[in-house]
Amino acid sequence: MTSAKSVLPRVQELLDHVYSPFTGTSWIPRPFSGRNGRYLWSDAFGVCGYISLFYANNRDTKYLDQADHLIGAVHNDLGRSRQPPHARLGEATDDRPTLGGLRIGKEEEQDDGQYFHYLTKWMFALNRMSVARNDPVYNNWAVDLARVAHSKFVIRGLGGRPLRMIWKLSVDLQHATITSEGNLDPFDGLVTFLLLQRHSTDKSVLQDEIADMMRLVDRKLPTFATFDALDSGEALWLAQWFIDQPWSKELHRIALSSVDRLFRSGRFDFPAAYRLMFREMGTILGLKVAMPSIHDESGQWHARVDKVMAFWAANVYSRDEDITPLMYAAALHPGVWDPRGQVHP
Repeated sequence: MTSAKSVLPRVQELLDHVYSPFTGTSWIPRPFSGRNGRYLWSDAFGVCGYISLFYANNRDTKYLDQADHLIGAVHNDLGRSRQPPHARLGEATDDRPTLGGLRIGKEEEQDDGQYFHYLTKWMFALNRMSVARNDPVYNNWAVDLARVAHSKFVIRGLGGRPLRMIWKLSVDLQHATITSEGNLDPFDGLVTFLLLQRHSTDKSVLQDEIADMMRLVDRKLPTFATFDALDSGEALWLAQWFIDQPWSKELHRIALSSVDRLFRSGRFDFPAAYRLMFREMGTILGLKVAMPSIHDESGQWHARVDKVMAFWAANVYSRDEDITPLMYAAALHPGVWDPRGQVHP
């Protein structure tokens, strides 16, 4: 695999292409093409990309300024209703912009809503910004988002039925639009909430929410399986943050086995027309972050990573100009996605 330093110019180029080069205090991140403005998943990767460049470039604060501009743009767009007068969602205010959740940012109004796994990605980005800026306000916004998300996406069973989660809710969080449970949502919630608690001045924050997520993970883990490239990589990534915990070790084992099965099945040998680059970048990000926990004496795993990255290197913009290049940038240089590479994980 290439060194972290050698890929930094490419990461910079990718972020400049997606958001436009930095021009100073007046800089505004470019809206995504084909959308009304922002897209939550992509912008979470964008924020983390800028924070990663901050650490990689001698803590040059211009990258945090860019992350701040992007955070503000997301809160001002996805934290508001689509229709005039574009009021903030729910109980959100200018000082607490995440109290009503955040829209996905789908192009068509009927497709928009809120996803739990998108919200946790944004919580993670805010948490990493809080650490980088040494400012609790970002983590506090993430805690606000965690509380409202948990209160709406976690369903308390009646008549002895267990806790469960909802995959997708309406923009106003008032009704479910997809009632099934996201395969990784309990793990997303547990890991993210634990991180927010770790970096909060109140070490009891989210205590009840974490207890619920632990129950959901305990129920899910014995039968957890995934055959998806992105899900497998995501699970592998999630497992690294609390790798000393028994549930996390088991998640790591299952996820790595799933990724191995995908490689052995020939999934990563298909022509580009039958593959989605951004999903495979999720696989590679998970593998890169997990590599210290993988026994790779033969070099097989490193070779697999290099093969996938080389395959896509010349096709970064063939599908879109936001989610794919931003996830490619994260796979090139995991940066703040890697708990082992940070002073304050």
